[in-house]
This record gives sequence, structure tokens and C-alpha cells, in this order.
Amino acid sequence: MRSDTAPLIDESVFRMVCEALPVTRKAAILEAFAADLRHFSCEIREACDAGDAERTSRARHALLGAAGNLGALAIVSQLDAFKSPRSAGAQSASPSLEALVEQTISRMETLSAPG
Repeated sequence: MRSDTAPLIDESVFRMVCEALPVTRKAAILEAFAADLRHFSCEIREACDAGDAERTSRARHALLGAAGNLGALAIVSQLDAFKSPRSAGAQSASPSLEALVEQTISRMETLSAPG
């Protein structure tokens, strides 16, 4: 369970994004976003584990952009923990970030489902 007070997704932003996507490409584009969210959260974990501040910063920046474009507010909020990648906060936040990414993807799939 998240301790953060930020909503998982700003649904109005997410719906706006979905409405702007070409119908024939919507599923593929949302799958690419989901892959990016997973990739960059994994990259953050690996970089934190290695104590690589530069790599953590690059992955954090990329994840901030992808999450922000989708209205994934809880991910954006959680990324504050990774401003100092060598901190204990960053080390302990990494697994919860990946879980949060999965929750967000699940919600995205629900919101984008037809009907």
C-alpha cells in the first residue's frame, strides 16, 4: 500500500492523452509507455544498487518525463526519493517504486480499456 498522498494517476490527463492518440496505434503506444515505465524503474534500482549517481539521475529524469506525460502523479512524487541515489531513502524506495509502476500500469490498462 502506498503511503504517499498523491493520486495514482490524474485520470483527466490520462484520458486526454488517450483521446489524442490515433485509435489504430493507441494500444501500441500505451504498451510502449508501460515498457518505458518498467525499464526506467528497473534502471533506477540497478543504478542505486551500484551507487551510480549519474545513471540514477538519467533514469530518474527519463522516468519523470514518461510518468509526467501520462499523469502518473504517484510515480512523479515517489521519484523525489532518488534525488540522492546513495541515500538510504533511495535504496529502500527502489522496490516500492517498481511496485508502484506496476499499479500504475494496471490502472492505465483499466482506464484505456474500450467501453
